[in-house]
Amino acid sequence: MPVTFETCSDGRYWCGRGIGADILTQGKTPDELMVNIREAAELHVEEEPGKGEHIRILSLSEFEARIPLPGLPVISGKDLIRVFSDGGFIS
Repeated sequence: MPVTFETCSDGRYWCGRGIGADILTQGKTPDELMVNIREAAELHVEEEPGKGEHIRILSLSEFEARIPLPGLPVISGKDLIRVFSDGGFIS
């Protein structure tokens, strides 16, 4: 059974969360996280993996980019959410 993980770092620890599986683990380094992910996935998945099945790791990073566009004002993510919320596009 393949297990997909998303990973992120808070600047102190690396965290891994199984997508569609109740698995959460962490490590101080990306290498430690990979070892912990493998161990957690092996403990979670009871049946033997089939030939060619694997653990998939998807790494996500959060950042804010401010890119000025000609003729358009620079707007932050929070301001953009407020504009969409005020306009009734999101709640």
